[in-house]
Amino acid sequence: MKILRGILCCILLCSPLVYAAGPAPSIKQVEKELKGKVVLLRGMEAGDKISFDANGKEVGSYQTGPFAYSAIQVNKIRHSDTRFEIEGKRMVLVLMKWSGTSLSDPRAVPLQEKVDIVIGLDPAHPEALDAAIGRIFAFNAADVIAGLSPVAQKIALYSLGADAPSDGKIETPYKSGMAGLTMPRVVHSVDPGFTNKARANKASGLCVLSMIVDTIGRPEHIRVVSSLADDGLKTKHPLDSGLQLNAVKAVSQYRFDPARLHGTIVPVAIHVEVNFRIY
Repeated sequence: MKILRGILCCILLCSPLVYAAGPAPSIKQVEKELKGKVVLLRGMEAGDKISFDANGKEVGSYQTGPFAYSAIQVNKIRHSDTRFEIEGKRMVLVLMKWSGTSLSDPRAVPLQEKVDIVIGLDPAHPEALDAAIGRIFAFNAADVIAGLSPVAQKIALYSLGADAPSDGKIETPYKSGMAGLTMPRVVHSVDPGFTNKARANKASGLCVLSMIVDTIGRPEHIRVVSSLADDGLKTKHPLDSGLQLNAVKAVSQYRFDPARLHGTIVPVAIHVEVNFRIY
């Protein structure tokens, strides 16, 4: 797959925390700056409970999740003398534009998955929290990508869903039809919804998406395989791009019972059909 350098400068989710020169911000200031923001876990830690010490180092062992699922919406913050606790939701990053030469303009789509993050506090040095936050979180995706090796960058970008044509390069050996392979089963789906333009025009049609379902049932590398609209005259043309994007955003939130090969969970390449129909 061709990875386009231009993506690095345009994946911006929110402004980084910026403090005036001088003393480190207080815990209350850090809380105020974080609350309501979208942040990214630099370590791309998976799981719903993640802990760090006062220096921003992981406490315990965590699996690394896909870059596409590293974003967190910070909803609530609590703190004591020894703990700084963040309650939030996972978000999935979806690239919103395909120009033919570059991918750009991502959005963070909220998921239903809650996540709790605990950061230790040193009562003697509460000002160290600011540095720990910087080690744990990034405030734009380009910052995360820049810190990865070239191979890891490709893997990270590959995980993102996009309103883009399929490149045909699905990086998994597991595909439909293999002996002993049980395909994924949808356990949670989301309706894509119509754009105002499509609803006004009573647009309908079928969008076929390719993706990889990973070993915990999340879709990665979602791409448009085909997208046809039926205008009622038995002629077909591409669906409105807004509907294609809605299909990508909706399927990004799907969850699957993952595939199994002779009983062992494996990632697998699949196609999903999203049918837009106004009755």
